[in-house]
Amino acid sequence: MLSRNSCHMFYPRRVLDINDGKPKWTGINGQSELVGDTPEEFKEEHKKRKREDEEKSKQEEKSGNADNHNN
Repeated sequence: MLSRNSCHMFYPRRVLDINDGKPKWTGINGQSELVGDTPEEFKEEHKKRKREDEEKSKQEEKSGNADNHNN
């Protein structure tokens, strides 16, 4: 029995184009950039998550800096 994939990783290294509507990543799923015929909905969701992660990191950095000034 074959399992179905949910995405393609390391897609730039592919031997064959696969037009199946699934996300195509340049590297590790979620930790790299989307490429190829990745549907726009996946690209937009990835951009949204990256912005949220960046905001979270900034908030944590601010909290860490405030803690350092209090000590």
